[in-house]
Amino acid sequence: MRVLHFELTRNYGGIESLLLKISNYILRKNENMQFDFVTTDTEELPYEEELTNLGCNIYRLPAEKNIVNYVRKIDKIMKANKYDVVHIHKNSLINVIPVFVAKYNNISKVIVHSHNTAPTKGNVVLNGIHYINKAILNHINISRVACSKEAGEWLFGNKKKVNVIPNGIELEKYVYDENIRNRVRKEFSILKEEILIGNVGRLEEQKNQLFLIKALKKLDSKYKLIIIGEGKLRENLVREIKANALSNRVILTGARKDVEDLLQAMDIFAMPSLHEGLPIAGIEAQASGLPVIISDRVSKEVKLTPNVYFEKLQLENWINCIKKINKDRSRNASSYIKEEGYDIESTVNEIFKLYK
Repeated sequence: MRVLHFELTRNYGGIESLLLKISNYILRKNENMQFDFVTTDTEELPYEEELTNLGCNIYRLPAEKNIVNYVRKIDKIMKANKYDVVHIHKNSLINVIPVFVAKYNNISKVIVHSHNTAPTKGNVVLNGIHYINKAILNHINISRVACSKEAGEWLFGNKKKVNVIPNGIELEKYVYDENIRNRVRKEFSILKEEILIGNVGRLEEQKNQLFLIKALKKLDSKYKLIIIGEGKLRENLVREIKANALSNRVILTGARKDVEDLLQAMDIFAMPSLHEGLPIAGIEAQASGLPVIISDRVSKEVKLTPNVYFEKLQLENWINCIKKINKDRSRNASSYIKEEGYDIESTVNEIFKLYK
């Protein structure tokens, strides 16, 4: 079976994390499966070697104004490889051209998969395109999938059947290990008595890491902050850190492939996002046993363990929660997560059913 996925980016976000995990899991166990990927990035992707080692092809389709050329390039890829499935991963419906090209090529299964719950902030034109395309897709025979109920309603409305498939994780990677914790804390010079607040996500407005820097400014010096990820707002964060004399208390790691190890070093996980589909980072933090504070704008479906707290995006609320939160790690977090179907095996099984 041949599957074409749209589309990868250089930012190692939720979509990329999920695709890498299911590729590893499915392709290593199924010789008759072929996954290929489309990306708009011209540079090599940080995780590209892992995919090519699995036998995946990466097709580069840089963004261009000439829509006809764009359509021709997609059409050429689809015709040359005779795909059985086209799996389109979306945060919004601004670009649905791959759907129409796939239908034109009579591909038997076209899947549109929602990974988000809100529009591009402040861009009226793009939001308008999203809602027009949403109405058009209501009349097209596709398989509709979402990472959460809210993500499904955002992309497809509530009139169509949506298959909710949780973003599963490899639970065994997140089992607490004191040796890993000590090694990582030593790497970043975190003292035993210091409390490390952590965040994982692209450095973009949606993820709202600036909020955490403002909160840290009001917290005692024993609190430190580690932000794992890369993005276009990095320089903004660096300026804010320097302006508030927090350079010795905030760590920007950039993109990392060992997130599961970095989670071991944390004492609290914080996610002040403006909106999310169902964030894998939040699931991973819970799997590692961390207490988690999440913006009340994120789907409540993300709460899988008892030690999760939803807070309004008001600094005093978060500061009080950080001070009072139970910082003891859960030792049986994985059992909660597996029970709710958020292990990678459950996710893969559901995706397999979808492809058949």
